[in-house]
Amino acid sequence: MKKILIGTLALMASGTVLANGFYAGLGAGVLNFSNKTTTTIATSDTTPTGLLIPYSQSASNNTLAINGEVLAGYTWDLRNHYVLSLEAFASDSNAKISSQQTGDLQLSETSNFTLNSVYGVRLLPGYQVTPDVEVYGIIGFSHANTSLDNTMDISSNVKSQVFTNDQGFQFNGYQLGFGSKVALNQHLALRGDVIYTGYPTKTTTNTYPFIDTTLTDTYKLQPSSLEANIVLLYQFG
Repeated sequence: MKKILIGTLALMASGTVLANGFYAGLGAGVLNFSNKTTTTIATSDTTPTGLLIPYSQSASNNTLAINGEVLAGYTWDLRNHYVLSLEAFASDSNAKISSQQTGDLQLSETSNFTLNSVYGVRLLPGYQVTPDVEVYGIIGFSHANTSLDNTMDISSNVKSQVFTNDQGFQFNGYQLGFGSKVALNQHLALRGDVIYTGYPTKTTTNTYPFIDTTLTDTYKLQPSSLEANIVLLYQFG
C-alpha cells in the first residue's frame, strides 16, 4: 500500500497530461487554404460577336495564412494508458485565395474566395507514452463560413460591361489529423496538432444579361485546408 501511495504522489507531482477533467486552450499556427475551381460560361441563345463562348476552365490555387484557435474539452482516462478527449473549437484565419480565369481576349473573371471562420467538434483518441507525454489521433466535424467575390469583365465588338457578384457559402466537412501533448506543470500543457480538413464540392450559377442574350456563369468550389497549430492548454482540477 505504501508503494502504491508513493507512486501515485509521484505521478501527481509530475503533472501528467492525462488527468480526467475539463480543459481549455488557446492556439496559433499556419494554415494552407486550397481550392479547386471549375468555371463554365455559356449563353442562352446567340453568342455576341467577338466572344468565344462557351468555355470551361479548371484551376487549383492555394494561400498561406496565420490561424488562431480557441477550444474547450474533456478528457477521460480509459485505463491501460489509453485516453479519449472530446472538444469543441473555433478558429479564424481570414485566408483569401485570389484567382483569374480568362476565356479569350474579350472575357476575364477575377474571384476572391475567403475562409472567414471555422468551428466544430473533435474526438482525440490518445495513448500515454510517459506520465507527461501523450500522442493522439484527431477525427472531427468542421463547419466553415466562406465568401466569394466575383468580377467578370466582358467585351465584344458591340458592347463592353463589367459584372460583380458577392456570395456567402457554408461548408460542412471532416477533419483528420494527429498530435502530441506535453505537460508543463500540474495545470499547463503544450500540444501540437497537424489537421487536414476536407469539404464537398459546391456549385453556384449566376446569370448576366448581355446585349441580346443571357450569359450563364457556373462556378464549382472544392476547398480544403492543412494546418499546423501550437496550443497552450489549461487543465482544470
